[in-house]
Amino acid sequence: QAIKQIAQLYAVEKEARGKSPEERAALRLAKAKPAFDDLELWLQAQLRKISGKTKLAEAIRYALNRMP
Repeated sequence: QAIKQIAQLYAVEKEARGKSPEERAALRLAKAKPAFDDLELWLQAQLRKISGKTKLAEAIRYALNRMP
């Protein structure tokens, strides 16, 4: 599931290439924000399923702390 969401983010960036800064911002708000929101929820759910002391948990917390 996370791979699909990340692929969506890359697709948004590909679509944004060549557009004005204003158009890129609008596109990201419309398409990337929902994907980030879904990814954040998925990461939070995965974090609840694993031991908090693992490297995976550390990586998930790192990602969550850097979400836009």
